[in-house]
Amino acid sequence: MLLIPFRSPSDLSRQQSGTKMDLIFKTKFDDIKFGCGECALVGGVNTTKEFQDACFKMPKVMRDMLVKIVSRSPALLHKLHISGFCIADKMLTLYILASPVGYVSRYNAFNPVEYPVTENKIRSRMAKLLTMIFSARIIMENCAYVIDDDELDTDLDKFQPVVMDPCFVPVRTNYKKRKH
Repeated sequence: MLLIPFRSPSDLSRQQSGTKMDLIFKTKFDDIKFGCGECALVGGVNTTKEFQDACFKMPKVMRDMLVKIVSRSPALLHKLHISGFCIADKMLTLYILASPVGYVSRYNAFNPVEYPVTENKIRSRMAKLLTMIFSARIIMENCAYVIDDDELDTDLDKFQPVVMDPCFVPVRTNYKKRKH
């Protein structure tokens, strides 16, 4: 379960947060997205950018990846796990999004791992770092395997209801300036 410690506004520095993810992991041929990553390298882990990217933007993008896969194959809803990385300052955090029981998604975070900065920390921290990256790779490969192994039962006569709603709904906006 993701627990965010409360920080006062004076503890947070401001940096612009983008609208697109920095990393997208997808299958080679089908172009199905099943993982993402966000980098907030400037300013450290106590910034609004890190908070916005890891706690607001990334869960929405990961859920929309899950919605897109499930809309094509509803039987995969409880089998998929979408993974995401957040790199902030010298820390790497792995997040997992799943929908184990239905409509509600669960967004979990692993303990962050610090990158080695000095030579004497390389062995211990690099082992943890590589373990986290390898775990994410296994989760993504399992996701790709589940998607490829799906025996989609398509029936042209029947309408399949939408199982999950997307987080981002496209809205048409008018960017023309108003006359005063």
